[in-house]
Amino acid sequence: MMHFLEHGEMINGVFVKRLNSAIRIRYIRLLERILTHMKVSPNPAQHACFDIYRERRSKLAGQDAPKVILEPADQHAFMQALPALPEATQGNEMRRWKGQRSRAMQALMLGAGLKVSEVLTLRMNQIGNVDTTGSLPVSLDSGAANHTTRDHRSQLRPFAVTEVTDWLAVRRSDKDASQLLFPAKRGINAPLDLATVYRQVKATFKRAGINAERWGGRTLRNAFAVRELEETGSTELVGELMGHRQERSTLYYQEAAALKKKVAVRS
Repeated sequence: MMHFLEHGEMINGVFVKRLNSAIRIRYIRLLERILTHMKVSPNPAQHACFDIYRERRSKLAGQDAPKVILEPADQHAFMQALPALPEATQGNEMRRWKGQRSRAMQALMLGAGLKVSEVLTLRMNQIGNVDTTGSLPVSLDSGAANHTTRDHRSQLRPFAVTEVTDWLAVRRSDKDASQLLFPAKRGINAPLDLATVYRQVKATFKRAGINAERWGGRTLRNAFAVRELEETGSTELVGELMGHRQERSTLYYQEAAALKKKVAVRS
């Protein structure tokens, strides 16, 4: 079966060429699930799937750069390096407000794997209540995010919950007409600028001393995906949390997690 998927086969004297990568991956994923159920380890179907993705990447060199993955220590350092808050004095009210907004926004990106486009349009009523695991459900709306995502629900993990709930309390106390969780200005129903978010995230990376190839929201989203895959082992669950439309998007992260694990073992 694996030989046919990779090389093709003679059927009734006719050579049937190998299937295209999307169909091959679908078959291999079915084999992977069967072998996982049978507790076969290592799972050869999983490695075959990784090989197909590496093959596709080699053909698309320069179009799909390798994902930057943050180690757990880097993720901890990032949280510790979130913008410091000035004292709650009358003259520092606006600086403190902006500082809390930035802390919560970045904690949400790392803790729930949201895209920047999702964060910018997020409304207060899309944040749920803390569940039994200590996580906070975040409902994502395709229409609200200008159709840059699909309707799905992510989970803000416990290490980032306090920053977001504290900010949510601030926003509710503002009592303005805007329902945006992260408005550009207090009392104004306008989202933050994309460039502003990038500058703030980059500054946190620098304060944390993280020497990453890319300092942006995508790197925080990558960290969430790989962390969830390592903890749950479920591409289906992680695909739902990330809002992926296609399973192959999640498999890219699975490959990154597997390669990261191999490097750790070798070192």
